[in-house]
Amino acid sequence: AFRWSPAEMITCSFTASSAVDAVYYNGQDVTGQVSGSLSDWTAEKRLVFTQVYGAYLVITARDDDAGEDNCATGSFQIKCSNGVTTATGWESYGLNDTISLLHRSGGGTGWSVESCRSSSPKALPTAAWLPQIWASSSAKYAAFRIRDMDSWELALKS
Repeated sequence: AFRWSPAEMITCSFTASSAVDAVYYNGQDVTGQVSGSLSDWTAEKRLVFTQVYGAYLVITARDDDAGEDNCATGSFQIKCSNGVTTATGWESYGLNDTISLLHRSGGGTGWSVESCRSSSPKALPTAAWLPQIWASSSAKYAAFRIRDMDSWELALKS
């Protein structure tokens, strides 16, 4: 059966420690549409966009406090109006060098469904209860992606 529903406007609030480097949605750089300071982890960042079914939301960040365990110092945390949070099916990609344009836009290989739970105290002020994740203990730079899906798929995946 044919199912049509109007495009939904999605609002996401997020932060990353130490800084957010880029935000892509549906293959497009939307970093300029993000409100809030990208270089201040205490500042809540917000992005409002029109949902495109099947599109990737990709957020790239870096941990300037990188030491021996980036899972202790790096963190990414997000909550969106469509129910997406850091607890819902994010894939991650991490390196000790800047993330390529291919990966920043959601492409490439090497994405992992196993992100580490961050123990960083740097949390999203409005949602400190949400889990914080990072790509791996040895990655200073990290990209996180999730494919936009309808609420039934999201519920099944959670």
